[in-house]
Amino acid sequence: MAQQKEFSIQAILTIFSPELSETIRSKIEENGKFTTVTDNVSSDLLPMAFALLSLDIPYQDENEIIQITHACIVKKGQRVATGQIRLQITDVIELPNISYKALLDELPKRFQGIGKKAFSIGYKKVAPKTGQHLFKALLKLCPGKEREIHKLISKLDQDKIIPRTARNEDAAVEKDAFGLALDIFGADRKDVLRRWDAQDASLGQSFLSGLKEYSAYEDDIISHDLHTLPGWNSVSEVITGVVEFENSKGEKLTVINANRKPAEKATGTDLIYFHRDYEAFTFVQYKMMDKHGKEGSDYYYNPNQKSHTSEFARLKNLQQLIDKEPASDKLLDYRLAQTPIFFKVCKKIAIKS
Repeated sequence: MAQQKEFSIQAILTIFSPELSETIRSKIEENGKFTTVTDNVSSDLLPMAFALLSLDIPYQDENEIIQITHACIVKKGQRVATGQIRLQITDVIELPNISYKALLDELPKRFQGIGKKAFSIGYKKVAPKTGQHLFKALLKLCPGKEREIHKLISKLDQDKIIPRTARNEDAAVEKDAFGLALDIFGADRKDVLRRWDAQDASLGQSFLSGLKEYSAYEDDIISHDLHTLPGWNSVSEVITGVVEFENSKGEKLTVINANRKPAEKATGTDLIYFHRDYEAFTFVQYKMMDKHGKEGSDYYYNPNQKSHTSEFARLKNLQQLIDKEPASDKLLDYRLAQTPIFFKVCKKIAIKS
């Protein structure tokens, strides 16, 4: 009987800079990948590694310990002009809140000291045996991510070269036609096609069957809602990120994109609506829903994501400030709800063959 392969965490990438971490988060949300550089010598870097990523968490207490934020594939790139080596990080999976201490506590005691040394700034290789124990601990602490993690780590061993057959040749033509359509549409074909994966080692009836899901990102949805309001016409956008609408009654509504701007850091919201006639503000925070691996499963929102706690705290603080304002008995000040703060949860969009 063939021995079952032991999967392993091969490297850990830790980034302590809040500014760099925020930039990386934006890149991950945009296309699921990013690049960075490292001071490591070439021999310290694996050509390709299944890795844990730790980004600095915004608004966290200085005394909080390192959090494991993502799992990913890290590829060694070329040396750049500064003498550093470029790292390409792809296939990034967001993980629930896991402290590195909780992960180390799951290891056998004789591996805990070795594992702890890997959690320092920058890129660190992980010894094979320690990596195997870390991998088992990761699955134990993230049961909802097990399928995604196994699919990700299997990419390191997949050849993805399928024997030359008539179906293979047809699929190549389908891929080329699909790529051409994306080019004409103005989409990034690389970003879409990199998500393709053979289903159960089969090309299926259509090349599109390998595109199980193409995600709509939070920033794109916010941008769409900023410029789209049913029943209202956009009348001006003098300032980038601020759009004014007008309806058939002449009422005006200003929509402000606060996403990744000081207004979001202050209020915890992504879009701010201001109705001029009623002098009424509405604050909306956007959240993306995930989907379990099983076909036909429901969407769900995970409140353990890194940004949820800090944003929710700021929203509660905003509500407390609103509650301190004196009540008004004017008709124009009547509101349908006691709070102007709302969450909008959005589904990712799936492309089916």
